[in-house]
Amino acid sequence: MGSNRLNLALVAFVSVTVGCSCPRGLVVTDDPYRYVVSVSVSGYPGSPLRRAFADLNDDGIDELLAAHISDSGTGGWGWHIFQKKQERYAYLGHVFGKIRVEKKSRHGFHDLSVLARLGGTEGETYGPLISFAYDGNRYVEIRRTGVRFMDLGIIDPVTHDWVRQPGWLFPQVEYCENYISGNREWRTLSTWSWMK
Repeated sequence: MGSNRLNLALVAFVSVTVGCSCPRGLVVTDDPYRYVVSVSVSGYPGSPLRRAFADLNDDGIDELLAAHISDSGTGGWGWHIFQKKQERYAYLGHVFGKIRVEKKSRHGFHDLSVLARLGGTEGETYGPLISFAYDGNRYVEIRRTGVRFMDLGIIDPVTHDWVRQPGWLFPQVEYCENYISGNREWRTLSTWSWMK
């Protein structure tokens, strides 16, 4: 019975993530936040965004992870990844969920494993662990496995909160209420907001 629930959960996750209007090929932009709003689902008032930073290629310069509220839910946030190149940003890909930076690297960038809770149904128990590798142009999915969260030791069995484990990103997350209208004030959120 457990494997049937896992299969249903994976099908639900795939159907949610297929709707992302992620670009094909290299995108370079002066304003990554405006770009994230432009590829996000419309219908949300304003342009509420979240951002975080993490060095994914060990060059001492953090990559930008930016998310729009329309690419979120009880399972996590969809993060668009950008690399700063002088005054512009190169688009590196899109991932959804909690990110673990792996030791292995390809083309100078660490592989990523991404785990998403699947919302209210079986979301606290099962989910996909998706592996991404940088192919020289962007992050691409290379493997998808169903996992029980408790087996990974990253979910507290009582509170169902995320538990800090080595390799998993818990960056400081910032929030901007309405970027497009000109309100460019970023406010710091607590680290628990990374997945919420």
